[in-house]
Amino acid sequence: MSSTLSVDYLVEYQAFVDFYPIHRTCLAPLCTTWFGPQRARVTPALINRFDWIVGHQGMGNDGLAIPRKRRGPDPDTVFASPDKVQKVLEHAKRSFDASRSNRTLVLSGGPELTASEALCGTAGQSGNSSACEDTMGKLRTYFRAVFFEGKDLEMEGLFAYPGGLTEMYFRGGVMEFAVAAIAAASTSAASKPRSVLAAWGSVWSYVEHIEEGKLLLYSTRFRAWDVMKLEAGKNRRSARAWSSTSAAHQAGVEVRSIPAQSWWGELAQYRFLLSPLGTSIYSPKTVEALMVLTIPIVTRGPFMVHDDMVKYGFPIIVLDEWDEITDTKLNQWWNELSTRLVSFRRNCLTAEAYWQLMISTDHRCQ
Repeated sequence: MSSTLSVDYLVEYQAFVDFYPIHRTCLAPLCTTWFGPQRARVTPALINRFDWIVGHQGMGNDGLAIPRKRRGPDPDTVFASPDKVQKVLEHAKRSFDASRSNRTLVLSGGPELTASEALCGTAGQSGNSSACEDTMGKLRTYFRAVFFEGKDLEMEGLFAYPGGLTEMYFRGGVMEFAVAAIAAASTSAASKPRSVLAAWGSVWSYVEHIEEGKLLLYSTRFRAWDVMKLEAGKNRRSARAWSSTSAAHQAGVEVRSIPAQSWWGELAQYRFLLSPLGTSIYSPKTVEALMVLTIPIVTRGPFMVHDDMVKYGFPIIVLDEWDEITDTKLNQWWNELSTRLVSFRRNCLTAEAYWQLMISTDHRCQ
């Protein structure tokens, strides 16, 4: 099968969400209110491929998702909510064969926690190192690789989950526009007449307005989800502030608000996309850009996610500050990375490629 689904081939929504790396879906009533009715008949293939699913009640409790799914007592792969680390360890102690540690664990989705909160019990990198190592040591007994979406620690066996696409964002007729834009995308100058797109927050717009001291969702102290939202808000505000400078104007940055059904076609016209942090640190816009051969530009914040993605082979630009962007550097980055975009999409931006990246020993794709 081709590395992209053509308009002719794609006769149904399910084919799309099975072929591409969809790592989030939601069947809760609130998601239907926000994004429209569920269009897929079964869980997207990337999620459904895991032997066990632990937590993720938001995916529903019927034939579409089956949270807490089990395929045998001793799985090779586990997809769990970030708050279910201890639950996974309890299950492992009861039924896993401790003589092998070649399993893969992915901790992603809600509730969005950082690795330091889930593994050490303390949000932020100043967590109890002995507690962190104790938890990771137990996980390494059973798992060769632990992928965490909100990675903010460097530990043996801990990797940043590279994220993927969000199923809900393709509802309401958006998928059909995405398919057309992906099929037509090109790196030619005629196809990409525009320089840098700055557009974000169409779904979670409130995040940009969150400030420290004004978000206490769970307790009298900030928990990791709060910290992640605060970092995302700070990152988005800094991106917006820089985007209004004369340096950004000279670099061809365009600040826009784009309706969902127009998003994919508009994004495909730009060489670069500013992709500030999302509420889970990783933003699906990063992979959306790569799907239409546009290079994402991100900044680190206190997280290792995007640096790990570069190690995996993702052709993205990772900076410390937005003001590192200049017209000269944009041309340099385009010359260095644009020749990799087509092959990377073909080889790496499918559900199968993501699966192989996670279960392989070198965790690379090009």
